Amino acid sequence: MTTTTKHLTRLTPSDLAAELTTNTKTGLTAKEAAARLQQNGRNQLTAAKKPSLFRQIGHHLSDITSLILLFAVGLSAYLALTTDSDWTKTIVIGAIVILNVVIALYQEHSAEKALAALKAMTIQTVTVVREGKTQTIQAAELVPGDLILLKAGDAVPADARIIQSQELEADEAILTGESLGVTKTSEALATAPDDLGDAANYIFSGTAITSGKATAIVTATGMDTELGKLLHCSIRQKADDATG
Repeated sequence: MTTTTKHLTRLTPSDLAAELTTNTKTGLTAKEAAARLQQNGRNQLTAAKKPSLFRQIGHHLSDITSLILLFAVGLSAYLALTTDSDWTKTIVIGAIVILNVVIALYQEHSAEKALAALKAMTIQTVTVVREGKTQTIQAAELVPGDLILLKAGDAVPADARIIQSQELEADEAILTGESLGVTKTSEALATAPDDLGDAANYIFSGTAITSGKATAIVTATGMDTELGKLLHCSIRQKADDATG
């Protein structure tokens, strides 16, 4: 959980609105929303543009482990040619290099599939209050400071701080692993939480409202959400694991 999120859990709704330059009753103006969309980008989970297969293979062959193995292959092949010795070592080391590259490509593909699955879960529309009017917009157009309205059965489209709630519970298993519904509140917290599961006045992108209803102010969208950061870390970890 970021320092900013921890800080926002301790603010009253009015202080929160001042911090995010929005209004707890009328939300953002169309002009403000457009400017923030330009600044923050669309509320979507994204990943870096996928390089070509040849670039991916080249990347994996250029790490230190692969370079050492390639040198060993070359040396072994040279010795086999000049001394008329067995090619077994050359073949084995070459097979290890190929296997390492295949595993790395598979792990990257798994990360891409995870991203695609998360994108498939992304909701298309959301109810917001802008310029004092309740309206339905594309979830991808949400920006920090937007005032959103959620009820039981709704998916949470972005990270948001709750400012009003009624018998609110959320399913946060995708982030915390907690299988039971988590009770939520609109009250400011006395102390900043250390974990997402302790952020009782927050709802997070990718989770779902299981009961009650809420009014909340969006604080983070897209890859800046906790889900986006988790995804980014997962992809980076897979890449690190793949390159050894």
